[in-house]
Amino acid sequence: MFCPYASRFKAPRNEVAIYHHVGGEYATVPPKGPVVYTKIKDSRQILEMVHEQLDKENVSSISYFPEFLKTNGSSAYRGVSHASTIVGREVLGNSCHIIIRNSWGGCSNKAGRNQYSNNVTKCENGYLWVSEQKLLPHLDGITYLKQ
Repeated sequence: MFCPYASRFKAPRNEVAIYHHVGGEYATVPPKGPVVYTKIKDSRQILEMVHEQLDKENVSSISYFPEFLKTNGSSAYRGVSHASTIVGREVLGNSCHIIIRNSWGGCSNKAGRNQYSNNVTKCENGYLWVSEQKLLPHLDGITYLKQ
């Protein structure tokens, strides 16, 4: 069963998608529907918003530069951005880890080896635990519904 076409891609009444991002404007086609864009000054603000949305039990997603998930480099690279859903957080060891639902699938590559770098602390069924300190330099934006 499918939703009627007229109701697809619309935010429910009284909800507005909020997208915050670091720096300048993107050169992309504007999304359809009620969306508010807000510039912010740095990725620390995004991380604070991630925690705020988790505290509210609100759905959110982050945009980030994902190359650090596959390589052990720690410098922030400004290539192609990727978006993933935030599903929770957990303290592992002495640090807070953000749990990300990754759309790329499982943890192993076709050869059966772990496809992620040591920047990913834990991986289970496409869920990635990444310490907020390792994630921080790569954050670029957050999207969530404001009710």
